[in-house]
Amino acid sequence: MSGHYNKVFNRKIIGVLQKAGFTCQTTTKDNKNKYWISKNGGERYLVHSGEVQRFHKLKRFLKETYAYDLSL
Repeated sequence: MSGHYNKVFNRKIIGVLQKAGFTCQTTTKDNKNKYWISKNGGERYLVHSGEVQRFHKLKRFLKETYAYDLSL
């Protein structure tokens, strides 16, 4: 089931963030299911693509740090 979540996460969240100018880099130690998210070399946030329940924390980080409202 996690494969499905990864595809949805990549398309709906990572894709939207990249179009908005954010850098979404995968970590090199795992199987590319964790992303460092940042913009213009600013503060970074590590998010796991399977953690749907932590989506609100990512939204809060983006809003507080970059004044970006991630609404899907």
